Order: sequence, then C-alpha cells, then structure tokens
Amino acid sequence: MTLPFNPPRGAPAEPEAFTFYQEFAAETQPRPHRLRRLVVIPVAVVAIAIVGLWVANPFAATGSTIVTARATTGTIVSSVSISGTVASSAVDELTFATAGTVSAVNVTAGATVTAGEVLATIDATSLQAQIQTAQANLASAQARLALDQAGPTAATKASANDSVTQAQLALSSARQNLSDTYAKNAQSIAQANAAVSAAQATLASDKAAVPAVPAAQITKDEQAVTSAEQALSGAQLNASIAVQQAQNQVSSASLGVTSAEHGYALKIVPTAAAQIASDKAAVAAAQQALTNLQSTGTTITSPIAGTVTAVNLEVGQQVSGSSAGSSASTSTTGQIEVMDLAKLQIAGQASETDIAKLKANQPATVTAAAIGSATVVGSVCSIGVVGTQISGVTSYPVTVCLDGTNSGLLVGMSATAAVQTARADNAVLVPSLAVHTTGSQQTVTVIGADGTTQTLVPVTVGITNGSQTQILTGIPSGTTVVESLQTSTSAGTGRTGGAGGFRGVTGIGGGFGG
Repeated sequence: MTLPFNPPRGAPAEPEAFTFYQEFAAETQPRPHRLRRLVVIPVAVVAIAIVGLWVANPFAATGSTIVTARATTGTIVSSVSISGTVASSAVDELTFATAGTVSAVNVTAGATVTAGEVLATIDATSLQAQIQTAQANLASAQARLALDQAGPTAATKASANDSVTQAQLALSSARQNLSDTYAKNAQSIAQANAAVSAAQATLASDKAAVPAVPAAQITKDEQAVTSAEQALSGAQLNASIAVQQAQNQVSSASLGVTSAEHGYALKIVPTAAAQIASDKAAVAAAQQALTNLQSTGTTITSPIAGTVTAVNLEVGQQVSGSSAGSSASTSTTGQIEVMDLAKLQIAGQASETDIAKLKANQPATVTAAAIGSATVVGSVCSIGVVGTQISGVTSYPVTVCLDGTNSGLLVGMSATAAVQTARADNAVLVPSLAVHTTGSQQTVTVIGADGTTQTLVPVTVGITNGSQTQILTGIPSGTTVVESLQTSTSAGTGRTGGAGGFRGVTGIGGGFGG
C-alpha cells in the first residue's frame, strides 16, 4: 500500500521524508506483528520534522503584518518635565524695626501697593528712649576707641610707676617684719630656755641640800620645771606661727610687686592692634543700631510694587521690634506680607539622570490644568547642587521663572514646565520604535525599493522626544523603515507586537499557512 505524502503548506517537499513513508508502508503490510513497535518511530519523526520547520519559520502558525514608516525631515525638541506649585519669586515679610503700639494700618489683604508706600505706623513715644540709649552706647564706644588709639599718657605712666613703688615698699616692709619676727622669737625662746634651766637648777639644789628640803618644796620645784618647759614649748610654737605669717606677708608683697610691674609694662606700651580692631567693631555696631532706629522709624513701607497678601496687624496692638525690617520668604511670618504676582515661578525636582541636562536660562513651556490648553513661557532660573534621596532615588531642586505673561496662573496652582534641553532643525526623524539597540549599536530595518526586501542598517542617533528619534547618520530622509510588527494567530485571536515583536531578520511575514 502506498501512503500519500502531504507536507505542511509552505514547507518544501523533502525526498527523504517521502521515501521513508513509502518504506514504512511496505514494511507494515506483510508484518502486522511489528506494527506496535514501529508505529512510534514515524510519529516521532513527524514531530521532529514539524518542530524543525517551526524553528526555520517561527511565524508559520500566525499571520504577520509589518507596520512601516517613512523617515522625515523636521524639527525635534527634547525636554525635561518639572512639576510644582506656582509661587511668587518676590515675597517680602515686613515687620516694624522697633517695639510700640500700632497707631495706623493703611492696607488690607488684596490691596495693590507701590514701592515706598507706607503700610502701617506705630506710636513714636518709646522710640525716642531707644534712640537716646543707642546714642549713649555709641558715645561710650567712641570714647573707648579714642582712649586706646591715643595710647598711654604721662599721668597713666606715673600712676603705674607709683603702683610699682608702693608694691616694692610693701615688700620691703614685709621682709623687715620677717626679720624682726626672727629676732623676737629668738629672744622669747632664749628667755624660756633660761627659765627652764633656772627651775631645773633649783630642783637639783633642793634635792641635794643637807639637811633635806621638805618634800613639799621638792614637789613645788618639780612643778616649776614643768611649767617652765611648757612655757618653752609655747614660745617655740608662737615663734613658728609668727614666722609663717611673716613669710606669707613677704610672699604676698612679692606678688604685688610682680603684678604692679606687669601693669606698668602694659600701661606704657601702645594698645594692641587687636584691641583697636575690637573697639572699631563696637563703634560700628553701635552706629548701625542708632542708624536703624533713626532710619526705619515708626513705619512699615513696601520695598516693592505688588499686592498685599497678608495683614497681621490691627490698631492698638502692641508689637515687638525686629532687627530685620523685611525678609524674602514663602510663608506668612511677617506683620504684613507683600508679593509681586507678576513674577511667578515653579519650584520642582529633577532626577539625577535629568539634572545634568539642565542649565540656567533654558526655555520652558508651562502648562496647568487651571488654564486648559493655554501655555506660558518661562526659563530655568535656579538649579540646586545638593540632592535629596527618597526611596533610593536622588532628586535635585529646580526653579523655573515665568516671563510675566501669565494672567491665567495664580499662586498655589499646580503646573508643569517642559524645559527644552536640546533642539535640532532640519533633522532626519524616524519613530522611536523603529530604532533598536544591541549593546552600543543602534540599528534600523530598512524596506527596499521592491517593498519586501529588509536590510538591517546601523545608524547614529541624536536627540529624542520619546515618540521620535533623530538619525544623524545611516539613512536619509524619505527612507521606508520598519516601525513595528503586528501579528495575529491563525485561530483568529489577534495580538499586536510592538518593537519587541520585531526580530530584525529578512523574510518576516512568511511561514506556514492553512
């Protein structure tokens, strides 16, 4: 029996496979007892053949459609997105420079003011006392500076010399007192020793007398010896104490001489440069304090033209003074807050991969949900150099300043600035999906003039905006390229393969049918 050989549609007819089927038919006719053993062999061979054909053409079981695009010439812009809240770049928190009672508040929140306009006033009564104190402090500092700059006078030197003389006299007196103490002590001890010797001699004489001296007299003599010895010990102790006191006086007087001589040396030399510098700094500080009181006075004035956004004052309120009359801030901390609502900015963050692309003055296009499809022009005005890491991602602060034509934007709105980091005109552009990267090499699959031939062409890319990529070298404008591959299964369930579905090989679209 001869079995027909029907290879799968699209697969070449293999002579070897056909011969095998013929031989298999011949073998199975006369020897049915071998059927069970041999039937496994052709099934395995058929399976292997089908798998081999599938590997040779992976799209045999599917229908495939190539999506192509044409390289065009145009302008491409790449950008970095910065999102944040709209805020004023000119904010002044204003406070009174001196303490007092508020006597007038001339503005309310929302009022438009000009630079130099008086916004509030306090009673000047307490200011005068503060000015007088500041004037006295300045005069004292100036007097000290003048004295130190003049250096030692003759009177100062004479006074210092007198101090040394007096200290030397005190030392001489202390030394004389010590000498006199030694002499007095020697005399007292000698007298006490003589008294002891006399008492001892009387005792010895009475004990040796014949006839014998009464016992009562002997006892009296012995008591006299004891009393004399005690007097000697007392004299020695008093002498030691007197000497110690006299020596202490000498030491103290000696230190007095040293101190007086040191004081004299300081007073006869010019004042040190460091002290002069310190005196001058004290004078400058005192002068500035007085100037602040005299210049700022009892009013708050607006340093800029703008809008009053907060008033934290009322008439009759007691306020404390501040060393700084105003400060730039984004929070309401002053007694009156003024903003220039024409100078707006957006403060946001840029990732560590994007921050290197940003530079000052790069143009930006700002969009916000509050203004619909309208856009506002701005530019990068500040780039931070210290990053903040959150969840392993480092970001850097970036501020985009708007150009003033932003009537639709208000402080507090959310907005996004697309900062233009690169631009190319008359550039060759292809869809980004058409560009594939292997290692460091980018390639594009080009469709030939016959509409079917596919060639993998190395290219050099420029900038990209996500959907389009600039081609610097490799293909000219007008070239037809493979953008993506769309595939659908033979069972009718469709699927679309994007850039990942494209394998970049010649012959895409062939395969098994049926």
